Amino acid sequence: MGGFGEVRMGRDYTPLFTVHGVADPFGTNGVGSSGNLLFSTVAEVGTSIGAQAAANAAGTFVTPNRGNIATTAPAAVSAAAVPASMTYADPAAVRANNSVAYYSPNFSGFTLSAMYSFGGENTNTNKDQGTGTSLKLTYAAGPLSLAFANQVTKGGNAGALNTASALGLKPTAGCGTGTAVTVVNGAESTDACISAASTGTAATEDQKWTCNFLAGSYDLGVARVSAGMKNEKLSMGGESGTIKANIIGVAAPMGALTLKATYISKKVEGEKAGTQTAVGGVYDLSKRTSLYATYSTLKNEAGFGNVVGSAVASTGGATSKGFDIGVKHNF
Repeated sequence: MGGFGEVRMGRDYTPLFTVHGVADPFGTNGVGSSGNLLFSTVAEVGTSIGAQAAANAAGTFVTPNRGNIATTAPAAVSAAAVPASMTYADPAAVRANNSVAYYSPNFSGFTLSAMYSFGGENTNTNKDQGTGTSLKLTYAAGPLSLAFANQVTKGGNAGALNTASALGLKPTAGCGTGTAVTVVNGAESTDACISAASTGTAATEDQKWTCNFLAGSYDLGVARVSAGMKNEKLSMGGESGTIKANIIGVAAPMGALTLKATYISKKVEGEKAGTQTAVGGVYDLSKRTSLYATYSTLKNEAGFGNVVGSAVASTGGATSKGFDIGVKHNF
């Protein structure tokens, strides 16, 4: 670190991830976080990808964030139930491994951050697999804050998680008999059947995730308003799918109490995927200690299973609700 700026190496937050803090007054933790919708990537990329999923049971995307990230329910529950749309954890949504990043000094309110990740899954045949770039330009002066980020991650559809044991599922005994079969996180379903493990699909370098995220906030004095637009594209096997999400938020201070609210919507291939509404507040007991509480409701459209907490939705199209309360102390 010096007058030239700052250089970081290793596993670190991606510049794209930090844009969420500009748009979301709840940040990236808790039941009200925008990450409940924005950290999951779903793209309908054609019947050829659906066929791969049906053969592979658990579609995965190899990224520099983690190795093989299993699809969320319902796609990861049953090979027979996997639709043409694939569900992926957001590649490198939070951190990237084996990265080198540069953070510039402040130039009249403008700052630049850039990261390159060497990945951790690339092989001698797929040298670019798992690599990624993340760029962010920020302007902050007075009441106005603006940020734009672009991130590209290369990866593939791998077969490492296509067995019932790897998915946390019980053996196929009971499938088709009406007997409840335990699925991910202890949930039960009578139609959750996994057939014998397949050979899976080898990772290829043409499989790529691209994301653009624009966010801004303005302090009106009585309240800070914020908004963000996130556009994603998932490409593999010559097919591609698009995901678009929007967030609006407000944080209004009233003495020691600050009230917060957000509304988030998400579309996949132009079709509505889900919405989330969150309300909450923070009450300052002192300069370093505060109480907080948040209530959030996430409504999924048919075929989608995002949740506000850590539980895995066992069926698509359900509504997920959550409440959190706690105390925070800064040492």
